[in-house]
Order: sequence, then structure tokens, then C-alpha cells
Amino acid sequence: HLFSRRILRRLEAETKPVTICIIKPDILSSNKEEELIEKIKEKGYTVVETKTMTFTEKMVHEFYAHHQDSEKFDDLVKYMTSGPSMICALSRDEEDVIEKWRADLGPTDLEEAKQNPESFRAQYATDSMLNALHGSDSSESAARELAYFFPKGLGAKDANKGVQHTIALIRPTALAMFKDDMLDK
Repeated sequence: HLFSRRILRRLEAETKPVTICIIKPDILSSNKEEELIEKIKEKGYTVVETKTMTFTEKMVHEFYAHHQDSEKFDDLVKYMTSGPSMICALSRDEEDVIEKWRADLGPTDLEEAKQNPESFRAQYATDSMLNALHGSDSSESAARELAYFFPKGLGAKDANKGVQHTIALIRPTALAMFKDDMLDK
């Protein structure tokens, strides 16, 4: 029964949009991750897969490259490398999972997040830096983050041995002129 549920979740994940949720070190160090995951499920999300890992400095620099110019980047590196994080792949039936997850997360600024006390950051964040959770901000980010944290795909262990993948990059000019034709082919 457990095996068939795993297969079903994997098949659902292949057909439904997925977003990434990172439950950050402060939540894991206070042992609130199970409580938080239950609340995520109560809001209608399916936790397709989880993985616990500790970020290295290199990983923080890669993953949060867009924040490297921030004056608080060194604090972010310390925070994210201070202990394990839990990476969750989430899906949802009804709505766009990425937009809904971003709304349920709440803003990164804690004062703004507290204006919606039901948001996860209002409930779990300590401050704007220790904001408890991360969520993909677009479908492109979600795809990139999914590939970063689950490079073999969701549910993949050794089952994908021998499976080959490739990526096609379409240059901007070609995309502008021939997008529909290229995607159809």
C-alpha cells in the first residue's frame, strides 16, 4: 500500500506543477518541521518528496546568487549553513501551486508578514533574515530549484540508472520567431 502511494505521488508530480519549499535551519533546530508540514498539508498541498541536507557555503553562493550584493549576505551564508534544512517538493490540485505557495508563505519582511497572521512566515519567522521558509518565485525558478535539489527527478533512487536526459536551449531570436513551431516539433 505504501509502495503504491509512492508511485501515485510520483505520477501526480509528473503531471502537476511542483514548487520547492525550503524549511530552513531555525525550524529544524527547534523541532517544528513536522508541525509545519502538517499545516502545509492542511492547506491543501501534497508533499511529493522531502530531503534533508545541510547547505555548504558554495551551495548558498550558488542558490542565493541573486542576493550576493546584499549587505546581509554573509549573515545569510552563516544562517543557511548553521544546520540542516528540509527541501520539500510541493504540488496542489486546484490552483497554481507557485502563486498559492507564495501567498501562503507571506512576505519576507516580518512586519509585512504579520499583517496576515495565517501566513507561514507570520507564524514561524523570527525576523526578516530568519524567515523560516523559502518558496520558488516563478515556474522557471521552481524548475531550476527542482533540478538543483532533485537532479535525478522526484522519487528517483537507482531506478533511473541508464536513463539519459538532454536539454534543448532555444536562442532568443529563434524563440521569438519560431517558438510555436519549435515546441510543436
